[in-house]
Amino acid sequence: MSREYKIMKYLTTEENLSQRKLAEKTGLSLGMVNLILQRMVRKGLVTIEKVNARSLRYILTPQGLVEKSRLTYKYIKSSYEYILKISVKVRELCEKAWNLGIKEVCFYGSQNEIYHIIKLALDQENISYFYAKQINEVGKDQLVIVWELEYEEELASNYQVVNILKLL
Repeated sequence: MSREYKIMKYLTTEENLSQRKLAEKTGLSLGMVNLILQRMVRKGLVTIEKVNARSLRYILTPQGLVEKSRLTYKYIKSSYEYILKISVKVRELCEKAWNLGIKEVCFYGSQNEIYHIIKLALDQENISYFYAKQINEVGKDQLVIVWELEYEEELASNYQVVNILKLL
């Protein structure tokens, strides 16, 4: 997600945000928020309205709303492409495992977005799998799919482990 988009998101959902508040909400530095807002004003994406002697109000222009929509579409499209890449890699990985005689797939890691994408890909391909919540549930004769470096390192010496994100 771009820094401009983060700022636009808050400008459309909350009124009278100071640069300091925008910095807190977006995780950007105050100086970076200031630079981005100045750039957005020059591009015609944001206008500044003086509320009082000490306060300014930042408002997305119609052009800014169009840009926010464009960036939203771009983000959704790239996210979808990323999900498809993971799905394809999971399927390819399982096919290679079957060819090597490995018949069981296990995946191990935090139950985050990647976990859900892998689970979806396995379900979609009707591939039998299980999710190991603890390391002692992982079998030696299984293909173990991980997506976090710490788990890859933890399992690599004793199991057939593949970090799916390294294949992308």
